[in-house]
Amino acid sequence: MSRRGASGAILALAEHGFVAAILPQAAVDEIRRNLSRLAPSALPAFDDFLRLPGFSVHEPKPDDLERARDLAHPKDVAVMAAAIGSGAPVLVTHNTKHFRSGAGVSVRRPRDYVTSLREILGGPGTA
Repeated sequence: MSRRGASGAILALAEHGFVAAILPQAAVDEIRRNLSRLAPSALPAFDDFLRLPGFSVHEPKPDDLERARDLAHPKDVAVMAAAIGSGAPVLVTHNTKHFRSGAGVSVRRPRDYVTSLREILGGPGTA
């Protein structure tokens, strides 16, 4: 993920505690497996990233997974379930084709999410 653009802005906001970034345990496990195989020297930096303020890891419960089944592509159910189970009002992703809003979670692209934050805060680029 780029440190520039909307995704980078969201990461920066989470790093400073302005928004919460909730990661599903399954995604964290997959990232660790991939880093172990492809770039083991990056594992400590990933662990440091997870300890930043505003970041947390959520293990969805079985009922969260069940509620998420109709809202996400089968490979992405754990991501939606983590959003549902953690009480996140928004799931921010570039992959909006694999998700559908529901169960109290709105699916948004990074740019749209940042735009909505700007509108709420009355920052640059708002009317």
